[in-house]
Amino acid sequence: MKKTGASQKIYLLSFFLGIMLPLPLWFLVGRFVSPAAVERRQLAERPVLTGENYEEFPRQYEDYFNDHAPFRDALIICHSVTDMLLFHGSSEKVIAGEKGWYYYSAVADGDPIGDYSGKNLYTRSHMEEIAERLVAARDRLAEDGIDFVLFLAPNKTRVYPEYLPGSYGQPAEKYRLKQLIDYLRENTDLKVVYCLDAMLEAKESVKENICYMTDTHWNALGAYAGSRELCSALGAELPPINDPSYTVTDSGSYSGDLARLVHLEKFIHEREYTLSGFENTAVAVDEDKIEYVSDKGKDLRVYLYRDSYADAMIEYVGSAFSATRFAYFDSYSYEDMKAFKPDVFVYEGVERYQNRLDRFSVE
Repeated sequence: MKKTGASQKIYLLSFFLGIMLPLPLWFLVGRFVSPAAVERRQLAERPVLTGENYEEFPRQYEDYFNDHAPFRDALIICHSVTDMLLFHGSSEKVIAGEKGWYYYSAVADGDPIGDYSGKNLYTRSHMEEIAERLVAARDRLAEDGIDFVLFLAPNKTRVYPEYLPGSYGQPAEKYRLKQLIDYLRENTDLKVVYCLDAMLEAKESVKENICYMTDTHWNALGAYAGSRELCSALGAELPPINDPSYTVTDSGSYSGDLARLVHLEKFIHEREYTLSGFENTAVAVDEDKIEYVSDKGKDLRVYLYRDSYADAMIEYVGSAFSATRFAYFDSYSYEDMKAFKPDVFVYEGVERYQNRLDRFSVE
């Protein structure tokens, strides 16, 4: 059907306004919007043309324009809402699972889906190299009378595989962390603690989730299950997670790092839980190290070399020993460890960051 002259004019005017209106509207409101709020990164700055950068200037200005395009943040959020919430799609780093569960999938940051599927297995020579490095660390610590314990935690996909999209299948029975643990147990006398079974048991013992739905980490309950397994290996027994001496409290709404990665922290939430009933005292050391002391804990000094997975373990492990120092791996120093004079050195790591074992050294 042919459009009339009036309808053609309305159509053209609407098209013209749709193209042009964002620019004056952005001129009025753009100064009230922070373009870095969604992506949480340093945006490209406006380049200045000089005699030295004239060849790079077009690309630099394109980067600047793309980062500061009108309503960029709103469009990014709109895309995430449409793709992740309405169509349950997946981004480069996040998989939208079932019933509000999200999973981390960045290949360049640990490759947790490769771990899940068993497609990134170790060669024997690689495991031999890791074993040699860990035995060397254990022997160096032993010279100072310090025991060494390797504590490993599973990825969230291994604890809650049932909410992954069906296309990912069942978790592989042979996967690289299990490969490594089996190799270390069969070929060395290292003390290795893997808390997967303890977490699966805790999962069945409580009605709450023990891992976050919108985050890469375990929550307070999952961290307790892991802490209990570690403490038991060090001779300190913590009660079961459903023990009546502990209180599980719903402490409000939470939106985790996976929600932030896909710009949906304002749209997807879950419940945050806390577990109370622990007696200890925190003693600040510096920004990346913290020490806990407990009058009721086992008479043992524990130095815990850790990643972010241990954030939620601190209170529990800190209550189990007379003194515990937690040092983030980036801030660790041999001198700090020696000054603390530990009885035990614990290496804590989550499954997807097991590649850090390739570089680990106590000195």
